[in-house]
Amino acid sequence: MALKKGWKNVTLRPSVVTKLNENFRAEKKKYSESATLGTYVNNILESVLDNKDYIRRYAPFKWEGAAGNLFVLKDNFKQTAIEVEIHGGQHILWCREDKTDDCDHIGFCWAQNDVYTELKKHGFKPPKMKQ
Repeated sequence: MALKKGWKNVTLRPSVVTKLNENFRAEKKKYSESATLGTYVNNILESVLDNKDYIRRYAPFKWEGAAGNLFVLKDNFKQTAIEVEIHGGQHILWCREDKTDDCDHIGFCWAQNDVYTELKKHGFKPPKMKQ
């Protein structure tokens, strides 16, 4: 099938296609009857790219990385590096800057995949989500 001018084919792993199909079927009622998996994927990608662009421009923090039980982010308002640690064996994040487990830095950390990966190494089990 010929592609419209400017359009591109993209190769996806079978496991990704399976997940996309499952999600598309679950969310199909949000789309018109003529919507295709391609429409769904385009909407997801556009949303993710818009979100990343918004965060890049306006987010007050920048993720720097993880090292052991320590996470580092840059606070663009304070112009300083902020350290957040896994507090003891409790799987609580602790902000060394604000000396609390409930601040904007902590909230930002919870939005990072690296945090969950590192917490799992320390025995953290995320709560089971209801289907």
